Amino acid sequence: MILSPSPHHKLFEIAKAGLEANIVKVGNGSFLSAGSNHFRGFWTRDFCLSVPALLKLGHKNVAAHHLNWLLDHTREKDGLVPRVIDSLDTRFRVPAALLRQKLQLSWPKFSVSDNLAPEYLGEHNTVAIDSNLFVLMSLLQLKEYDSNLDLFKIRAKTLKKILHFYAPYFSDGLIYQSRFADWQDSVDRSGRSFIVNLLYYVVVSRVSPLLDFEFDAEGFRARLYRKFFDTHSGLFRTHEQLPHIGLDGNLWAIEWGLVESEEKTTLYERLKSHSLWQTHGQPGYVTDRDYPGHWHSWTVQSVGLNHYHDRLYWSWLMALSAKVAHLCDDFIESKRLLNRLQSLAERDGAIGEIYQPNKDLTPFSSWAYQSESPFSWGSAKIVEAVLDMAHLGGATT
Repeated sequence: MILSPSPHHKLFEIAKAGLEANIVKVGNGSFLSAGSNHFRGFWTRDFCLSVPALLKLGHKNVAAHHLNWLLDHTREKDGLVPRVIDSLDTRFRVPAALLRQKLQLSWPKFSVSDNLAPEYLGEHNTVAIDSNLFVLMSLLQLKEYDSNLDLFKIRAKTLKKILHFYAPYFSDGLIYQSRFADWQDSVDRSGRSFIVNLLYYVVVSRVSPLLDFEFDAEGFRARLYRKFFDTHSGLFRTHEQLPHIGLDGNLWAIEWGLVESEEKTTLYERLKSHSLWQTHGQPGYVTDRDYPGHWHSWTVQSVGLNHYHDRLYWSWLMALSAKVAHLCDDFIESKRLLNRLQSLAERDGAIGEIYQPNKDLTPFSSWAYQSESPFSWGSAKIVEAVLDMAHLGGATT
């Protein structure tokens, strides 16, 4: 039994309840859905980023079953894992569920049936460039949790194919992604992004010996710094073509160990003093300025969601900011950030997906879009942060 860490037990219980409410049994196993409404399907990226929390809460079977289904349905021709698993086409589920919610229609919710099918391409007919890497990262986490369930040995042939998927995407030693391809998939970030290349460096550094894959980790790390490190701010830019500084990449650079010891502390202090952290007294929005207008997808613009991946606040980024503050021994700040999340969770009764960029951080709503709630990715990152911080001591004791 997982005990509720004090003094953030209310935050923990709300996040835990939301995450576990999104565990869905289908056929002979269970999956994690991304949300309870328009994201009711099983989105690979959201699931993978929730795996640490599932494991900490004792849901190893959910994580293992979901991962095995993804491996079983890896695309034969190129090793691409499904971006979504669902019994409904997401092009129908998402708008229909949003319409039902916004108009308060009496339609029943669209459940997920046993007739599951993989979806490989997004609404812009592009791949989710980071999904294969997140699957490999989740398998590493599962292996660390239960060494007796070593899918790197059991499923080695499939995993090598998943890793080799990236070979055609390299340009000048880094991954070149297509439009709307990474987690910021409402923005045309075609080119080389820091996030995907950082993820590749971190994951392949760890899986290469397990899959007999040759990888020059130090050379790749040096290319990351040359291409993305901004000497003016002392932080990492989010994309090769823009001066934008991203919260996500800099937090992950610290959490995933791209930077270490004194460099980690320096990067954190620079990030904490940046507008990304100081605006509205709360980190959680994606970039330090809006993306160019023509980069935004017409689909998000059509539902009033223009700034989905630049100025809106994300619950998972707020939680990760608290965890990173704690990793950098800034216990006062990590506790302050968890306190803020707890107040939002108590106000709303659940962990939402996105929040308005104002001092109250009200759940986002436009004429056609409603912030998903409870949102698995945000709930999971809060569970992970609270439990990790309670285990390490400092912020929650």
